[in-house]
Amino acid sequence: MLELELDLKLQLDLKKRQDVEATVKDLNECLVVLRAAAGRLAPDAETKVALHKQQVSVRDLAIRAEVHPDPEIRKTANYFQEKTAELRALNRSIEETRSRLVTQIDWLENLKLQLKANDTARQIGKAVKDAVVSLDNIQAISKDGQRIVADLDFYRRGGL
Repeated sequence: MLELELDLKLQLDLKKRQDVEATVKDLNECLVVLRAAAGRLAPDAETKVALHKQQVSVRDLAIRAEVHPDPEIRKTANYFQEKTAELRALNRSIEETRSRLVTQIDWLENLKLQLKANDTARQIGKAVKDAVVSLDNIQAISKDGQRIVADLDFYRRGGL
């Protein structure tokens, strides 16, 4: 019965460890995707640089249109100013999204460390409990040994 109980405990511990390992693996995969996305939104990333260049170009068009001698071209200035504002808002939105991604990455990294630490702490706690059980068993064996020695000593003195 004790063997069956120990086998069941080992299987449960293995399952818990596998669950933690699977969760850490999932977190690592998620972190790869989040880091790639944050990298694509970084200030020096190709997408961000191209968008900034477009914003500068459209802003320059708006400025030129405002001062152009042709009235039809001056009418387009408002359109280009609106598009410049939209591109500026898009750039801000990208930066806010990247900032949130970096925060989520940091949070998931901490969570991963906590999972590993909790699993380690659980394993240490189990080892300590097992050690206490072993010490209790040693005490019981020691008491049995002392009892046998006392019985033999009693017998040697002619007690029976």
